[in-house]
Amino acid sequence: MLYHTKTFGSSIEGFQSAFAMAFARAIENDTNEVVIFVHGKTNLDGTISDAIGGIANKLQKKGVTKIGVVNLFLETERIKSAFRSGVIIASHVSIKLLGKILADQRATDVVYVPWASEELNDYLEKNESTEI
Repeated sequence: MLYHTKTFGSSIEGFQSAFAMAFARAIENDTNEVVIFVHGKTNLDGTISDAIGGIANKLQKKGVTKIGVVNLFLETERIKSAFRSGVIIASHVSIKLLGKILADQRATDVVYVPWASEELNDYLEKNESTEI
């Protein structure tokens, strides 16, 4: 299933909502895997690190961490992870990269966190998605 936040830009609350939804879905669908997909590691600085604190630092250093029963991974355009199947959080990615994420066979669900209202509008024109 596809989900999206209606927040834009540097919304800490928006990312936290996406993060919570992704974890709930991963536990519910019994994959217990979530991946945060961003353009590069430095995209974890700012909004994402403000939203999830030290978890972002662990992802920048190791690329993976475990929170409860859920394995959390980091992927970028250049860095792949051991993520096998589960929920992808597509955070502040370009429309082009979002297209690749939506086509990723590993995704049971995608939670999209847009940067700009135009990106969300484009996404909603092409996809049936549930607002969180």
